[in-house]
Amino acid sequence: MSYTANDYPEYSGSSAVAGKKYLLYVKHNNIWNLIGGTRDTGLARTFESIDASTKDEDGWGAAIPGLQKWSGTVSLVVKSTNHGDEIIRAWMNDEELRTERPALLFAFVNTVDKSYSEGFGTVTSYETTGNNGDVMTKSISIEGAGTLTEKSNFAPGNSISPATATFDKADPEDLAFTITSTATSYDVESVKNGEEVLAVSTDYTYSSGTLTIKEEYLADLPNGIVNLAIGMSAGNNLKAKVTVSGTASA
Repeated sequence: MSYTANDYPEYSGSSAVAGKKYLLYVKHNNIWNLIGGTRDTGLARTFESIDASTKDEDGWGAAIPGLQKWSGTVSLVVKSTNHGDEIIRAWMNDEELRTERPALLFAFVNTVDKSYSEGFGTVTSYETTGNNGDVMTKSISIEGAGTLTEKSNFAPGNSISPATATFDKADPEDLAFTITSTATSYDVESVKNGEEVLAVSTDYTYSSGTLTIKEEYLADLPNGIVNLAIGMSAGNNLKAKVTVSGTASA
């Protein structure tokens, strides 16, 4: 007998979201890169106070809201595979880079409904902490630099390397492409050459971030440019260009 959620009574009580369901990303090379999963998140919006007191306030002061600003203090569990951690450390260790890019673009993502808060901010501290019996964590403090925008449908970023490759029929070899993603779970769903859908296992394979186009498939193509479209299960789809040339050996 199988047990699914549909077999249990639906609970209509609290809709609170656990803090562990939030992730922090930083944008680099036009891709969202995961820094880590949050343990404690403090994301604050504040207004500067403008004194609006007048002499007829009967001794009471008065204030109106001024400029709005935001800040974030986040405790993170950072894995060694989280590229965002490397991006933050590189930025903090390079004074010239900080001068050219004084603020970074961050996304605070709710993984339950894919809503997120996006804004430029300056990292004021990035600390590593840990104690016996617990995982190492990092604490990041961010001072906002401009607007914090509420958005929906967060889409992780995918990239492929190399984006262009060559295949020589006189010296045929499989072509391997490395796919990286900021998604917590992703897969290659399809590979197309124009309208032609390549057959998995026969024409290509995908495993652990490596997409391999088989030499047997490429050898049967006419010489010229082949534009491959890679469909991803999460985030943006990808493209790769292969130049096919040469003549097969007799």
